[in-house]
Amino acid sequence: MSRAFNTPVSVVPSLATIQADRSVLDGLPVDVLLELRRQVGHLSVDLDVAISGHTINAAAKNRGPVEEPDTLLTPDQAASIAGVNRSWLIRNSYKLPFARKLSHKVLRFSEGGLRRWLVTRRP
Repeated sequence: MSRAFNTPVSVVPSLATIQADRSVLDGLPVDVLLELRRQVGHLSVDLDVAISGHTINAAAKNRGPVEEPDTLLTPDQAASIAGVNRSWLIRNSYKLPFARKLSHKVLRFSEGGLRRWLVTRRP
């Protein structure tokens, strides 16, 4: 039954039948044409959802492992990890790629950057 008019819908041809012979549409009553349009609309939404699902899954696979956020270390913490004096670290911070000057008086060091730097510096 057609939901819009509460009248029985005539036999609705399949979409494959219509695709094979488009002249089938010419002989169909309006209620059947409306039913076909409703079905195509639902199919369109279902296809959009399926395509979105595939796109999201593909993006998740390409993203790779989730990285943890980088931690900013105090000069004391960074000096301990690097095995250098705190004063050396502060004095040379302007040329260290993992140093972050947050304000005029606040200096922090990227833990991830420090560990990568140590790998390249040590034999």
